[in-house]
Amino acid sequence: MNRQEISVEKLLNIIEEKERRIAELEQQVQWFMEQIRLSKHKQFGVSSEQTKIEQINLFNEEEETHNLAITEQERIEVKVHYCKRTRITTDKLPEDLPVEVIEHKLPEKECICLECGSELHTMGKETRDELKIIPAKAVIVRHIRHVYSCRNCEETSDHTPIVKADIPEPVIKGSFASPETIAHIATQKFMMGSPLYRQEQEWKQNGIEISRQTMSNNQSLS
Repeated sequence: MNRQEISVEKLLNIIEEKERRIAELEQQVQWFMEQIRLSKHKQFGVSSEQTKIEQINLFNEEEETHNLAITEQERIEVKVHYCKRTRITTDKLPEDLPVEVIEHKLPEKECICLECGSELHTMGKETRDELKIIPAKAVIVRHIRHVYSCRNCEETSDHTPIVKADIPEPVIKGSFASPETIAHIATQKFMMGSPLYRQEQEWKQNGIEISRQTMSNNQSLS
């Protein structure tokens, strides 16, 4: 009888241990499934390059990095008043950029003193710099090759010599890609990380039809 009680007690302990082990394994399975789900979402989820709804109105959204180098105004309370304190900006323009100077002057008829009617003179100048971005410009370079012949030989001889002006050979035969175009495509792809399908879309937006297959062939032949 005593042996039977010991046997039942051991059996209950074994069952309890099995149940605990099953619970641990279930937790591990749930953790692994969550990791697989996160991995699939990261690999096949919505691309971060697609425009989000909140990014449509660019000028109304609050920048996430506003607390770094951007000049901002803070309010500090002094008794019952608020005063503004401006952080020192770290923005800097390169000194070797070309400068486009625009002077703002009063019309000649307005350069009259309102007090005495005498002529006003420039006593000083206020300067404000702006960074102006000029988008890339595409032009067509049309090579026109002149072909020459002799009028006298045309009238008096059965053979007319024909002379053609020298013309540079194209970078890729049968393609209208110039060295500048090939360099631009290569720079965008390998330095800026812009794939050919995205460049194809950018060309289309400017009314230029260049397929990614053509760009790929140009890159492989250059």
